[in-house]
Amino acid sequence: MVYFAVGKTGLYFASFSASSTAVWPATGVAFATVLLLGLRFWPAIFIRAFFVNLTTAGTVFTSLGIATGNRPEAVAAAYLTTRFANWYKVLESSQDFFKFVEISLFAGAISAAIGLAESRARRTGPRRGILAHLADVVGGGCRRLLIVAPIIILLIEGPRVEKNRRQQIEVWLTPSAITLVGLLVFGGAFIGLRNYPLGFLGIPY
Repeated sequence: MVYFAVGKTGLYFASFSASSTAVWPATGVAFATVLLLGLRFWPAIFIRAFFVNLTTAGTVFTSLGIATGNRPEAVAAAYLTTRFANWYKVLESSQDFFKFVEISLFAGAISAAIGLAESRARRTGPRRGILAHLADVVGGGCRRLLIVAPIIILLIEGPRVEKNRRQQIEVWLTPSAITLVGLLVFGGAFIGLRNYPLGFLGIPY
């Protein structure tokens, strides 16, 4: 139900086609589900993705193609994270997290390749700049895994923070620093910083 609701919300912002959107947090939901509950839950992801697109695009062929692309992305990411990045404790060390970043890129490439091939078969995909479009989709899939999945993992299996002075200071300073950077990047024009490359401030975060 969560996947279906999140998927329908994402397709509300579709711009390229009725079933193609840059806002697809359902990827993170699918990955977190398979990672935390087990690979045996992949049929649930396939069925939900199928019905999300079926109730949007209205064609069985299109929905099957998109669901086929969504399933291996979540399953591959979950399997590789379990195998090489310390399973659901992937966020507890920087080494495991950077492995997760690489896994996200690989999983995004799988979904992007299948989705692009399916759209080209229906002659609805881009006729120019296929590699550029593929790169955009891969980057989008990677971002959706890196942004949505960690939130779900931390909410369900969140590590406990030790009550020492150093970590308490870090807990307060980190969101404060992120908020400040966000205000500078997106609101810099209002304080006379229009001509500065403020977007690069977000890289460390």
